[in-house]
Amino acid sequence: MAAREVPIHQSLVKPLLLAGGDRELVLMNIVGQAGALFMMGLSVFSIALVSVLGGVLHVALVVMGKKDPLMREAWMVYRTFRIFYPARSECRVKPPKIRKGL
Repeated sequence: MAAREVPIHQSLVKPLLLAGGDRELVLMNIVGQAGALFMMGLSVFSIALVSVLGGVLHVALVVMGKKDPLMREAWMVYRTFRIFYPARSECRVKPPKIRKGL
């Protein structure tokens, strides 16, 4: 029996990025910029401040997306299960008490 090759489309394995960064984080950045702009009022100072801060955050998101596109998902898994995987220096330490009902 010959092995059968099935092509996998590239869109099934590539992560969803928007403007080079994680899609949800970039959208939260845009919405946060718009909200901050309208809460501060439309002046030249507020537009410049929000543009600079939003641009710096977007550059950080693009760098994060280039380094590891799934970094946000890995961080959320870490935050969810961090009580189960404490950092220990040796193997003979007492295991942490796991709280029930999480």
